[in-house]
Amino acid sequence: MLNERLMRALRQIPALDQPSALHFVQCSSALATGAIILHGFVARETTARVVVKTARNPELPHSLEREWRSLALVRGDATLAELTPAGIATFDVDDMRFFAYSGVPGRTMATAFRNRIWLPRAVLLSRFAARALEMALVVHRPASRPAPAAAVAEDLVADLDWLRRSVPLLPPSVSRKAHEAAEVIANCPKPLPYGRVHGDFSPHNLMVESNARRGATRIIDWEHMEPNRPQHLDIFRFIGASLLLGKRGAERGIALQSMRRDAGPFVNALLRPWLGAMGADADAWTRLERLEALWWQYWIHATRRELERHASADARDSVLLRSLVSAVE
Repeated sequence: MLNERLMRALRQIPALDQPSALHFVQCSSALATGAIILHGFVARETTARVVVKTARNPELPHSLEREWRSLALVRGDATLAELTPAGIATFDVDDMRFFAYSGVPGRTMATAFRNRIWLPRAVLLSRFAARALEMALVVHRPASRPAPAAAVAEDLVADLDWLRRSVPLLPPSVSRKAHEAAEVIANCPKPLPYGRVHGDFSPHNLMVESNARRGATRIIDWEHMEPNRPQHLDIFRFIGASLLLGKRGAERGIALQSMRRDAGPFVNALLRPWLGAMGADADAWTRLERLEALWWQYWIHATRRELERHASADARDSVLLRSLVSAVE
């Protein structure tokens, strides 16, 4: 049962409609640094009226406060305000901080994938790519600038330096491969888009109301938003997460190892058109050597992000770090 004190706090939120009629469904993120999430529904409505988040362990670092601030910023854009949750209120119960947001219609792409009946995997992922392209342009275009390739390479080296400080036993082969990738990127005469990134742009955070190729798409979970990063990191995040959908156990490990090889359809359906729409040279940046370098940048960045979320956890627990090491063995 929902804690009575929490229910009383919810009823005192002026902007919350019919709080006494709410019934809640709970879900939680997997990591200790993640969140407990409560979805409040009224009667037979399929869209939550309110989504309430709190840290699973308030004593560990978490990003809920950061998400609250990030959404306040991005919702200054009228288009994004229609496609993102609205902050309703923050409050404290039993020394825990809670963040209440409006619900958004639809279900995540990951849920739509899991619950599909007749659509083949490849068809549904193709439709997801089309929807992701539209949303990426909405997120990226208003806060973007062309950056010289050298600046993008410096971003890769900065993430690598963080990894080397945080993982004392990081194999030299990883550092060597990452530096080679940075050199390939820096030597390209063409710029890349630089600016606001969502930070967790994946099928787990893109909401759809149907599995059709076109239709309304919304985006949630902005805790990893950053205002000034290479924006292709969002695109590679979506590709990587999509290729892992439905994979479990050993199959997931195989998918991680083969990801760059299997990403071809997404490169053509998502990365190339995104680069073109953002004013970048798609032909230049999808040449095999440069595409491989951009993948390495993504993996270094994603590994850093995973380790940061693990907080005090042993770096050896990082699936991405193990995959990174395996890639150069």
